Amino acid sequence: RGLIEDGVNEIYISLIGSTEEINRRTRDGYRLAVDALQNLKELGFEHTGINWVMNKENAHDLPDMITLCERYNVRQLVLLAFKPDSAYEWERFPSAAQMEEAARQIKAYRGPVEVGAEGCFSQMRALLGRSALAGNLNRSIHRGCCAGRDMISVSVDGKLTPCRHLDFREEYDSIMEYWEKSPFLTELRRVEDKRREPCLGCRYENYCLPCNAVGYKLQGEFTYGLAACELGQRD
Repeated sequence: RGLIEDGVNEIYISLIGSTEEINRRTRDGYRLAVDALQNLKELGFEHTGINWVMNKENAHDLPDMITLCERYNVRQLVLLAFKPDSAYEWERFPSAAQMEEAARQIKAYRGPVEVGAEGCFSQMRALLGRSALAGNLNRSIHRGCCAGRDMISVSVDGKLTPCRHLDFREEYDSIMEYWEKSPFLTELRRVEDKRREPCLGCRYENYCLPCNAVGYKLQGEFTYGLAACELGQRD
């Protein structure tokens, strides 16, 4: 209630499963999240969202997540990209078949919940952007990772980073100076030129800019060639 009275216009709750069993495979806090959703519903808040990290273990849960959103009057369900865990493992990134099925379900859905994917989940955006009549509409700067391209992050101690998942903190006198002069941001903006297989030659190459944080954590450098992504390996 305090957040709403202070003018917060959107509140997003992190929830990884429609049931406690599915949610706890990845994280705790299911009951806290559901109680928050119930509180927001009772307060009549109209701009509640759920952030749902899609992975191999919960991909089947998408229809039930949408149903849960409808139950709690959630306006938006956002599919987030699965990031490497603390051991820098990425094995639970969803398969091509799982992502394709999720895209089909989202396109077929006609209910009140806005269902979409964040920019970091570029693979899903590329699938959602497919159009039989207009080709793939997932183009321009918003087709994938926006870190250092159309956004930055400011840490609680005032340091500047490309996004919250790329913890390369820099100090500049102004955001404009950081935006224009940071060699790190310049490197990020050139990463498209460093594609490797399976990203290089992928049929979605022109419509996908995968998360730079994933590439760096897995390979120690900024380059596109995410072997665990199956989309580039599909015929």
